[in-house]
Amino acid sequence: MSGSQSLLIGLLIITAACSTSTPPPEEEIEESVPEWDLVDRPSRASLRGLDVGADGSIWASGTEGIVQRSIDSGKTWQVWSIQGAGELDFRDVEAFDANRASVMSSGQGVEAYFTSDGGVTWNLAHRDDDTLKFFDGMDFLDGLGYAFGDPIDGKLQILKSIDSGQTWIELPPMNLPNTIPGEAGYAASGTGIVMQANALLIATGGGKNSRLLSKTSDSEWQAMNVPINSAAGSGIFSMAVSKGGEIIVVGGSYVDSTNSGSNAAISVNGVDWTVPNKRPNGYRSCVTISDNQELVFACGRTGCDFSRDLGNVWHPLTTDGFFACTSLGTKLIGVGRNGKVGVLDFKELMK
Repeated sequence: MSGSQSLLIGLLIITAACSTSTPPPEEEIEESVPEWDLVDRPSRASLRGLDVGADGSIWASGTEGIVQRSIDSGKTWQVWSIQGAGELDFRDVEAFDANRASVMSSGQGVEAYFTSDGGVTWNLAHRDDDTLKFFDGMDFLDGLGYAFGDPIDGKLQILKSIDSGQTWIELPPMNLPNTIPGEAGYAASGTGIVMQANALLIATGGGKNSRLLSKTSDSEWQAMNVPINSAAGSGIFSMAVSKGGEIIVVGGSYVDSTNSGSNAAISVNGVDWTVPNKRPNGYRSCVTISDNQELVFACGRTGCDFSRDLGNVWHPLTTDGFFACTSLGTKLIGVGRNGKVGVLDFKELMK
């Protein structure tokens, strides 16, 4: 065999070997995610209350007795400071429609107000000056609503309204759930309580275990442990329930905001819980489900995350921090510190 023939055969062998070798793996392409459109701040209040009415109106509430309303999907806002309430921190707001809303304060004692004329005037619906009372959130189903506060003498404090928050009554101690040492709610976004057609759910932390407390109309209070770390400043901060009944809770430790360990859990019945395969990126103070049930969002002061499978796998969304979030159509609305308001269009995240 000539030298040139040997060289040709060698090249053919090398070429064949190269053609059958495994190609190098392609670099993983990161998914493009939308960004927040930050709105000109309508106030400088620290906003934690946020809700959407049946007609698409958006209401927000916060410090300095401030309440805000938007009727154009969060683009522009009207602002009111409730007379005589300038030192109150309205940690939760319930939006019924563009005219009717209820707000509740958190702090030493509790005050609740109701408007029926779009925020122009506010009527005092409830007031309790007991400085031991600290209320965490409220929720309504039609005109029936409950508000809950931290325990006194081992009992959570609960108010009930049957007229959309125009009046409130305090439930007697015999009808209140027992708590464990250190247990309390968190008034981070007013979303630690959920009214369902057949049950009232309250999420807690701070004690030995994070817990979900539940009561149906014909049953006693039941308490279920939830696999989220619980200690002073840690536990469940927010809860959302899908139309199919899946319960999604988020939280963590607000003193260690970047810690993503033990900050979310999901359940189909409130008894059996699982930990997500991939958790949100840090402490989260609010969770909400999109109107079409395809996406779940969680937000906190270090950023926001989303899930396409009802909270089993979470993906980073943005590092913009918000205290509370809610969805309207394909828009995510966020509110936070010093009057921060953002609107994010998440159409491109949908399947």
